Formats: sequence, structure tokens, C-alpha cells
Amino acid sequence: MATKRSYNPDHVTSQANAAANGFERTASSTKSGHTVRDWLDLHKMSARAVLSILDMQAGATGRKGQSGNSSERHNISVSAKAAWKLASDAMAVSFPDLADAITNTGRRCEVKLEPVERPHVIDNGWRIAPTIHLNFRGDASSFLDVAHEFSHATQLIARTQEFIPPMIREVAAFLGELALVSYLNEADQLSAFDVHQEWQRQNSTYLGRDALALKAALIDPKTPYDYRHNYPCARVLASLLFQHADRQKLSAVFQGTWSVADCVDAVQFAEKRKIMKNNFPEIPEKDPKYPAVEAYRTLGMMAYLDLDYWHGHSEKPIKEYFEGLLKHMKSNSLYVVIGDENKPIGYATWNVSKDQPDQIEITRQAAPFGDHLTVQRSLRARLPDVTSALAVHERSARKGQMAW
Repeated sequence: MATKRSYNPDHVTSQANAAANGFERTASSTKSGHTVRDWLDLHKMSARAVLSILDMQAGATGRKGQSGNSSERHNISVSAKAAWKLASDAMAVSFPDLADAITNTGRRCEVKLEPVERPHVIDNGWRIAPTIHLNFRGDASSFLDVAHEFSHATQLIARTQEFIPPMIREVAAFLGELALVSYLNEADQLSAFDVHQEWQRQNSTYLGRDALALKAALIDPKTPYDYRHNYPCARVLASLLFQHADRQKLSAVFQGTWSVADCVDAVQFAEKRKIMKNNFPEIPEKDPKYPAVEAYRTLGMMAYLDLDYWHGHSEKPIKEYFEGLLKHMKSNSLYVVIGDENKPIGYATWNVSKDQPDQIEITRQAAPFGDHLTVQRSLRARLPDVTSALAVHERSARKGQMAW
């Protein structure tokens, strides 16, 4: 029988690796017998490396220890079930390569809504769906709790190794929170402001009190380990990775194959790249007298977008690449989305079901500048008669995922 383990914010008991035993907080992580030195060794970090990550927090939040200005909290008229669905949808949009794990989390995990001291996830064993315990109050903090626990559960399902260091677990959980904040903002949800304010408010704890406690603990490596030592660096890394790193590559965080050093490298690489910018010139007005020019311009825009996208289309043979696009142009199943600056920000191609013309299969969505939701919303507005759309993700083992 599999051993059940509590997995999350302040609850994760020992996993298979005996050397890591006790790094999960149960009743009190300060009684685990481990020290800050043990924690640093587990993550293969030095005290200086930890301080370097903490110094990045200005880029993660806008300024060190930034928090929301308002302490007022409002109830949001959404049920726990709906919040769980929102967390799933948000993860699916931000991390499409995790489609299988996200779907399994939503379908297979048992969610218990009951009064608990802290929300947490129970690890029921390797390859077994975890159990999630939530105390949903209907406020913005509860929304973030749901996203946090959903991400922990997704990581348990997606992991490729049994033990994942605690800081990497919290990086994944905070990425899930950020996915929810982003999703609500993009979707113009009424709850977006409150949830974003709550995220900022919690920074005062994670990047304020917890960061100060961690810095004090680093002075003496023999200081007893506390699970909250994981939060400040995880918060900073998750914020920077979500803002700047290639989302597809972040699947490795959930799979547990990235170390803290890998996360730092990804952040630094993204900063050196200065974030991809849309250097495409503004699109001139269409001239109906020259349809061939418009066709060539459309092909050029898509080729440009694919050159800036790493999903493999730019490596296709030219003949195969353009034949595929021309096929969609002839069947009117291709749409280039123009952004607010009158520049292309992405495009989509699709196939229409022969038996059910109100259903489509989206075969390609390119949004190299991170405008995935905008592309999808524009496509849906473009096709008002389509009742359902299945998006095919080329790097996923699943056939597809419902876009709407």
C-alpha cells in the first residue's frame, strides 16, 4: 500500500530519498533536525547564491517587497468548483505542453472542501492521483490557494522522479498562481483586480518577513531549517520565469527535472535576450485592387511569426511549409491577428469538421510574443458560428484540448 504524504505550502512529509527526509514541514519544520546548511546542500546552492536570487526581487515585483496598497478583501461570487476549473483553464493556457497532466489533475484528483488549518495536497504515492484539501472562503486569497494547490497536484502527476526539492515545488506552485492572475486579466474577469491585489499583498509576507528571516538564517548555517525558507527565492524565480522565460521550457519545473540553478540560468538568459520584441512594421491598409500583394503579405507575416517561434515550423522545408499555409489560405481557414500597434501578433489555422460544420480543429496557434489568449479570443470572435474548437498541441501526447 502506498504511503500517503502531505504535499504543499507548509505540508510535505518525506519522500523516497532518505537524504531529503525532514525537509517537508509537518507539525513544525524547525524540529526536523535539519539545518540551513542541509537545505543549501539539498538544493546545491551557496548562501551567496540565495542572496543573489533575493536581489532579483526588484525585477520580479517592480520594487523590493512590493505589496498591494489595499488590505480590503472582497468575496468573489464564484464557487469552489468554478475556481478549480479556472485554475485548470489558466494552467492549460500558460503551459500547453502540460495538457495531459493538467487534464488528469482536474479529472482524477479528489478535492475535499473542509475546514483545514492550511490548504494542502496529499501525495498518495508514485503514479497515483493526489488528494487536495481546500478551505474555500470565496475571497481572492482562496482563488490563489486553489491555483497553488492545483499546481502542486499537477507537478505530482507530471513529475518524472519521485523526489522534487522543496524550492522547486514552490516555484511550480507560484507559477500556477501567476497563470491564474494572467488568465483572469486577459479574460477580463471581474475578479481579476482583487486576485492581482491579493498576489501583491502576499508579496509583503513572502518577500518581506520570510525574506528577512531567511537572510538572518543564512548568517549561521547551523540555524534550524524552516520550510518557509523556500518561499522567498521560489517567489522571485517564479515571477521572473513567468514574465520572461519560454513557457514551453517551464514544463521541466513541473516534471522536476530543473534544479534551482536551471531556473536561475533561464531567468538570466531571458534577461540577456531583453525579452522578444515585435519589430514588425505596421501593416498598411488593404488595397482590394491588388489581392496578390495581400496574399504575399499574409504569407510574409506568418513566416515572420514562425521564425520567432520555436515550435519547429521554421525548420520545415520551404516547399512543405508554404504548401501547408497556401492550403489554408485557399480554404479560408487561416487568420492573422493584428495587435493594438497595427502589427501581427500571431496567427491560427484550422480544419472544419465535415460532419459538423460548427466544430473545428485548430491545427496551429502561433503567438511568439506571448499573446496566446488574445489570438484565441480574436479567433473565436472571427468564427461566431463555431460552437466548439479543439486545439491540437504538437508536443502533447493527447490528441487535443478544448479551446472553447
